[in-house]
Amino acid sequence: MGRAPQDKGGATKLVAVKAVSDGYPLRGRLKLRNTPGAPERDGAGAPEPGTAWVDASLLDALQLKMGDTLLLGDAALKIARIIAIEPDRGAGFMSFAPRVMVGHGDLAVSGLIQPASRVNYRLAVASPASRDAEVSAFVRWTEEQIAKQALRGVRVESMESGRPEMKQTLDRAEKFLNLVALLAALLARGASADARTPLVLDSPHSGFEMPADFASVRSAQELRDGEDCFIDELYLPATARGVPLLAAQFPRTYIDANRHAADIDPVGSETDYASLLAEIVRARRGRHYFNPMKSLL
Repeated sequence: MGRAPQDKGGATKLVAVKAVSDGYPLRGRLKLRNTPGAPERDGAGAPEPGTAWVDASLLDALQLKMGDTLLLGDAALKIARIIAIEPDRGAGFMSFAPRVMVGHGDLAVSGLIQPASRVNYRLAVASPASRDAEVSAFVRWTEEQIAKQALRGVRVESMESGRPEMKQTLDRAEKFLNLVALLAALLARGASADARTPLVLDSPHSGFEMPADFASVRSAQELRDGEDCFIDELYLPATARGVPLLAAQFPRTYIDANRHAADIDPVGSETDYASLLAEIVRARRGRHYFNPMKSLL
Protein backbone atom coordinates (compact mmCIF):
# COMPACT_ATOMS: atom_id res chain seq x y z
CA MET A 1 0.00 0.00 0.00
CA GLY A 2 1.41 3.37 -1.02
CA ARG A 3 0.76 6.29 1.32
CA ALA A 4 1.08 10.04 1.22
CA PRO A 5 2.59 11.77 4.27
CA GLN A 6 0.11 13.21 6.73
CA ASP A 7 1.03 16.77 5.78
CA LYS A 8 0.07 15.86 2.19
CA GLY A 9 -3.32 14.47 3.14
CA GLY A 10 -2.35 10.92 4.18
CA ALA A 11 -4.18 9.25 1.28
CA THR A 12 -3.52 5.56 0.56
CA LYS A 13 -3.55 3.55 -2.66
CA LEU A 14 -3.03 -0.11 -3.51
CA VAL A 15 0.13 -0.26 -5.64
CA ALA A 16 2.10 -2.88 -7.57
CA VAL A 17 5.67 -2.75 -6.24
CA LYS A 18 8.50 -3.91 -8.46
CA ALA A 19 12.12 -4.10 -7.26
CA VAL A 20 14.73 -4.18 -10.04
CA SER A 21 18.50 -4.50 -10.27
CA ASP A 22 21.08 -2.42 -12.12
CA GLY A 23 20.75 -4.63 -15.23
CA TYR A 24 17.09 -3.79 -15.78
CA PRO A 25 15.61 -4.08 -18.36
CA LEU A 26 17.25 -7.07 -19.99
CA ARG A 27 15.28 -6.56 -23.20
CA GLY A 28 13.17 -3.69 -24.47
CA ARG A 29 13.33 -0.03 -23.52
CA LEU A 30 12.15 1.61 -20.34
CA LYS A 31 10.74 5.08 -20.99
CA LEU A 32 10.68 7.68 -18.21
CA ARG A 33 9.53 11.28 -17.79
CA ASN A 34 10.98 13.91 -15.48
CA THR A 35 7.53 15.41 -14.92
CA PRO A 36 4.00 14.48 -16.04
CA GLY A 37 3.60 15.38 -19.70
CA ALA A 38 7.34 15.88 -20.27
CA PRO A 39 9.06 14.18 -23.24
CA GLU A 40 9.93 10.52 -22.81
CA ARG A 41 13.56 9.51 -22.40
CA ASP A 42 15.30 6.16 -22.23
CA GLY A 43 15.89 4.78 -18.75
CA ALA A 44 17.95 1.84 -17.52
CA GLY A 45 19.03 0.27 -14.26
CA ALA A 46 17.33 0.70 -10.91
CA PRO A 47 16.14 3.89 -9.21
CA GLU A 48 18.70 5.55 -6.99
CA PRO A 49 18.58 4.45 -3.32
CA GLY A 50 15.84 6.32 -1.49
CA THR A 51 13.93 7.13 -4.69
CA ALA A 52 11.08 5.57 -6.65
CA TRP A 53 9.71 5.69 -10.18
CA VAL A 54 5.91 5.66 -10.33
CA ASP A 55 2.97 5.69 -12.71
CA ALA A 56 1.51 9.14 -13.27
CA SER A 57 -1.88 7.93 -12.01
CA LEU A 58 -0.41 7.43 -8.53
CA LEU A 59 0.40 11.13 -8.24
CA ASP A 60 -3.23 11.98 -8.93
CA ALA A 61 -4.53 9.31 -6.55
CA LEU A 62 -2.35 10.46 -3.63
CA GLN A 63 -2.33 14.16 -4.55
CA LEU A 64 1.46 14.17 -4.74
CA LYS A 65 3.92 15.83 -7.12
CA MET A 66 7.44 15.18 -8.32
CA GLY A 67 9.95 15.33 -5.47
CA ASP A 68 7.37 14.54 -2.80
CA THR A 69 7.80 11.63 -0.41
CA LEU A 70 5.99 8.34 -0.97
CA LEU A 71 5.62 6.11 2.07
CA LEU A 72 5.98 2.42 1.27
CA GLY A 73 5.97 0.18 4.33
CA ASP A 74 8.82 1.42 6.54
CA ALA A 75 10.52 3.26 3.66
CA ALA A 76 10.15 6.94 2.75
CA LEU A 77 11.00 7.32 -0.94
CA LYS A 78 11.40 10.45 -3.05
CA ILE A 79 9.37 10.38 -6.27
CA ALA A 80 12.06 10.90 -8.90
CA ARG A 81 10.62 9.82 -12.27
CA ILE A 82 7.35 9.03 -14.03
CA ILE A 83 7.11 5.66 -15.77
CA ALA A 84 5.88 6.14 -19.34
CA ILE A 85 6.55 2.67 -20.79
CA GLU A 86 7.52 -0.46 -18.87
CA PRO A 87 8.65 -3.06 -21.45
CA ASP A 88 7.95 -6.21 -19.42
CA ARG A 89 4.74 -5.21 -17.72
CA GLY A 90 2.17 -7.99 -17.84
CA ALA A 91 -1.61 -7.90 -17.94
CA GLY A 92 -2.43 -9.60 -14.64
CA PHE A 93 -4.71 -8.30 -11.90
CA MET A 94 -1.97 -6.37 -10.09
CA SER A 95 -0.99 -4.68 -13.33
CA PHE A 96 -4.08 -2.51 -13.00
CA ALA A 97 -2.68 -1.02 -9.78
CA PRO A 98 -0.25 1.90 -10.23
CA ARG A 99 3.36 0.77 -10.52
CA VAL A 100 5.99 1.74 -7.96
CA MET A 101 9.49 0.75 -9.10
CA VAL A 102 12.32 0.68 -6.55
CA GLY A 103 15.80 -0.76 -6.21
CA HIS A 104 16.35 -4.07 -4.43
CA GLY A 105 17.92 -2.34 -1.45
CA ASP A 106 14.87 -0.18 -0.80
CA LEU A 107 12.60 -3.21 -0.95
CA ALA A 108 14.46 -4.64 2.04
CA VAL A 109 14.25 -1.30 3.86
CA SER A 110 10.48 -1.16 3.34
CA GLY A 111 9.92 -4.35 5.32
CA LEU A 112 7.05 -5.24 2.99
CA ILE A 113 8.08 -8.88 2.62
CA GLN A 114 6.81 -10.78 5.64
CA PRO A 115 5.80 -14.40 6.30
CA ALA A 116 2.84 -15.30 4.04
CA SER A 117 3.55 -12.37 1.68
CA ARG A 118 2.85 -13.08 -1.96
CA VAL A 119 6.03 -12.30 -3.88
CA ASN A 120 7.20 -13.30 -7.36
CA TYR A 121 10.91 -13.47 -8.18
CA ARG A 122 12.06 -13.46 -11.79
CA LEU A 123 15.49 -14.18 -13.26
CA ALA A 124 15.58 -13.02 -16.88
CA VAL A 125 17.98 -14.80 -19.24
CA ALA A 126 18.75 -13.87 -22.84
CA SER A 127 21.45 -14.67 -25.36
CA PRO A 128 23.49 -12.56 -27.77
CA ALA A 129 22.77 -12.95 -31.44
CA SER A 130 23.30 -16.47 -32.84
CA ARG A 131 23.93 -17.97 -29.37
CA ASP A 132 20.46 -19.29 -28.58
CA ALA A 133 21.90 -22.76 -27.93
CA GLU A 134 23.40 -21.52 -24.65
CA VAL A 135 20.03 -20.35 -23.35
CA SER A 136 18.40 -23.60 -24.52
CA ALA A 137 21.02 -25.59 -22.58
CA PHE A 138 20.41 -23.47 -19.49
CA VAL A 139 16.65 -24.00 -19.78
CA ARG A 140 17.06 -27.77 -20.05
CA TRP A 141 19.39 -27.83 -17.02
CA THR A 142 16.95 -25.71 -14.99
CA GLU A 143 13.98 -27.91 -15.86
CA GLU A 144 15.98 -30.99 -14.87
CA GLN A 145 16.84 -29.44 -11.49
CA ILE A 146 13.22 -28.48 -10.85
CA ALA A 147 12.09 -32.04 -11.58
CA LYS A 148 14.95 -33.70 -9.67
CA GLN A 149 14.45 -31.65 -6.51
CA ALA A 150 10.64 -31.54 -6.81
CA LEU A 151 10.72 -27.77 -6.38
CA ARG A 152 7.34 -26.11 -5.90
CA GLY A 153 6.49 -22.66 -7.16
CA VAL A 154 9.41 -22.65 -9.60
CA ARG A 155 8.93 -22.75 -13.36
CA VAL A 156 10.64 -21.79 -16.57
CA GLU A 157 8.75 -19.33 -18.77
CA SER A 158 9.30 -18.05 -22.27
CA MET A 159 7.57 -15.12 -23.92
CA GLU A 160 5.28 -17.63 -25.64
CA SER A 161 4.36 -19.75 -22.59
CA GLY A 162 4.62 -17.30 -19.72
CA ARG A 163 3.23 -14.11 -21.22
CA PRO A 164 -0.08 -14.63 -23.07
CA GLU A 165 -0.13 -11.00 -24.19
CA MET A 166 3.39 -11.38 -25.62
CA LYS A 167 2.39 -14.59 -27.39
CA GLN A 168 -0.47 -12.73 -29.03
CA THR A 169 1.92 -10.00 -30.14
CA LEU A 170 4.42 -12.52 -31.49
CA ASP A 171 1.71 -14.42 -33.34
CA ARG A 172 0.56 -11.16 -34.91
CA ALA A 173 4.13 -10.28 -35.87
CA GLU A 174 4.57 -13.72 -37.45
CA LYS A 175 1.51 -13.14 -39.61
CA PHE A 176 2.85 -9.78 -40.72
CA LEU A 177 6.24 -11.29 -41.51
CA ASN A 178 4.56 -13.99 -43.59
CA LEU A 179 2.69 -11.26 -45.44
CA VAL A 180 5.91 -9.32 -46.04
CA ALA A 181 7.60 -12.49 -47.34
CA LEU A 182 4.69 -13.03 -49.72
CA LEU A 183 4.86 -9.42 -50.91
CA ALA A 184 8.59 -9.69 -51.46
CA ALA A 185 8.06 -12.84 -53.53
CA LEU A 186 5.39 -11.12 -55.62
CA LEU A 187 7.60 -8.11 -56.20
CA ALA A 188 10.56 -10.29 -57.13
CA ARG A 189 8.38 -12.21 -59.58
CA GLY A 190 7.13 -8.98 -61.12
CA ALA A 191 10.67 -7.65 -61.50
CA SER A 192 11.92 -10.85 -63.11
CA ALA A 193 9.07 -10.82 -65.59
CA ASP A 194 9.66 -7.14 -66.30
CA ALA A 195 6.04 -6.50 -65.31
CA ARG A 196 4.28 -4.09 -63.00
CA THR A 197 2.06 -5.23 -60.13
CA PRO A 198 -0.38 -2.61 -58.80
CA LEU A 199 -0.15 -2.70 -55.02
CA VAL A 200 -0.89 -0.30 -52.14
CA LEU A 201 -0.35 -1.28 -48.49
CA ASP A 202 -2.29 0.20 -45.62
CA SER A 203 -1.75 0.23 -41.86
CA PRO A 204 -4.54 1.95 -39.92
CA HIS A 205 -3.44 0.88 -36.42
CA SER A 206 0.31 1.53 -36.23
CA GLY A 207 0.37 5.25 -35.38
CA PHE A 208 1.65 6.45 -32.04
CA GLU A 209 1.66 10.27 -32.25
CA MET A 210 -0.82 11.49 -29.63
CA PRO A 211 -2.58 14.67 -30.84
CA ALA A 212 -2.44 17.66 -28.50
CA ASP A 213 -6.23 17.66 -28.08
CA PHE A 214 -6.30 14.04 -26.84
CA ALA A 215 -6.87 13.96 -23.07
CA SER A 216 -7.20 10.47 -21.59
CA VAL A 217 -7.48 9.10 -18.06
CA ARG A 218 -5.54 6.01 -19.15
CA SER A 219 -1.77 5.78 -18.88
CA ALA A 220 0.49 5.97 -21.93
CA GLN A 221 1.37 2.29 -21.45
CA GLU A 222 -2.30 1.27 -21.58
CA LEU A 223 -2.96 3.44 -24.64
CA ARG A 224 0.03 2.02 -26.51
CA ASP A 225 -1.13 -1.55 -25.88
CA GLY A 226 -3.60 -1.00 -28.71
CA GLU A 227 -0.94 -0.32 -31.33
CA ASP A 228 0.22 -2.61 -34.13
CA CYS A 229 3.84 -1.62 -33.65
CA PHE A 230 6.68 -1.54 -36.18
CA ILE A 231 4.48 -2.08 -39.25
CA ASP A 232 6.65 0.34 -41.20
CA GLU A 233 9.68 -1.86 -40.49
CA LEU A 234 7.82 -5.05 -41.33
CA TYR A 235 6.81 -3.54 -44.68
CA LEU A 236 10.34 -2.34 -45.51
CA PRO A 237 10.98 -5.02 -48.19
CA ALA A 238 7.99 -3.66 -50.10
CA THR A 239 8.29 0.07 -49.41
CA ALA A 240 12.00 -0.04 -50.26
CA ARG A 241 10.94 -1.05 -53.77
CA GLY A 242 8.57 1.88 -54.12
CA VAL A 243 5.31 0.27 -52.96
CA PRO A 244 3.22 3.04 -51.33
CA LEU A 245 2.17 2.63 -47.71
CA LEU A 246 -0.92 4.44 -46.43
CA ALA A 247 -0.37 4.63 -42.67
CA ALA A 248 -2.21 6.48 -39.92
CA GLN A 249 0.15 8.56 -37.77
CA PHE A 250 -2.28 8.73 -34.84
CA PRO A 251 -3.18 5.71 -32.66
CA ARG A 252 -6.47 3.84 -32.89
CA THR A 253 -7.17 4.78 -29.26
CA TYR A 254 -7.67 8.31 -30.67
CA ILE A 255 -9.51 7.44 -33.90
CA ASP A 256 -9.85 4.01 -35.46
CA ALA A 257 -9.34 4.84 -39.13
CA ASN A 258 -10.51 1.39 -40.19
CA ARG A 259 -13.91 1.56 -38.52
CA HIS A 260 -17.16 3.05 -39.73
CA ALA A 261 -18.19 6.25 -37.97
CA ALA A 262 -21.39 4.58 -36.72
CA ASP A 263 -19.64 1.47 -35.41
CA ILE A 264 -19.66 2.50 -31.75
CA ASP A 265 -20.64 1.16 -28.35
CA PRO A 266 -24.06 2.62 -27.46
CA VAL A 267 -23.70 1.86 -23.74
CA GLY A 268 -23.72 5.07 -21.73
CA SER A 269 -24.69 7.22 -24.68
CA GLU A 270 -27.78 9.43 -24.67
CA THR A 271 -28.11 9.27 -28.46
CA ASP A 272 -30.31 6.68 -30.14
CA TYR A 273 -28.00 4.69 -32.39
CA ALA A 274 -30.45 1.82 -32.93
CA SER A 275 -30.95 2.39 -36.65
CA LEU A 276 -27.26 2.88 -37.34
CA LEU A 277 -26.31 -0.22 -35.37
CA ALA A 278 -28.99 -2.23 -37.18
CA GLU A 279 -27.40 -1.19 -40.48
CA ILE A 280 -24.00 -2.40 -39.25
CA VAL A 281 -25.43 -5.74 -38.12
CA ARG A 282 -27.07 -6.27 -41.52
CA ALA A 283 -23.85 -5.40 -43.30
CA ARG A 284 -21.77 -7.78 -41.22
CA ARG A 285 -24.25 -10.61 -41.71
CA GLY A 286 -23.82 -10.05 -45.40
CA ARG A 287 -20.06 -10.54 -44.99
CA HIS A 288 -19.43 -6.90 -45.80
CA TYR A 289 -17.22 -4.87 -43.50
CA PHE A 290 -16.52 -1.18 -43.46
CA ASN A 291 -12.98 -0.31 -44.51
CA PRO A 292 -12.82 3.47 -44.87
CA MET A 293 -9.09 3.53 -45.59
CA LYS A 294 -9.44 0.95 -48.35
CA SER A 295 -12.44 2.77 -49.81
CA LEU A 296 -10.24 5.84 -50.34
CA LEU A 297 -8.12 3.80 -52.73
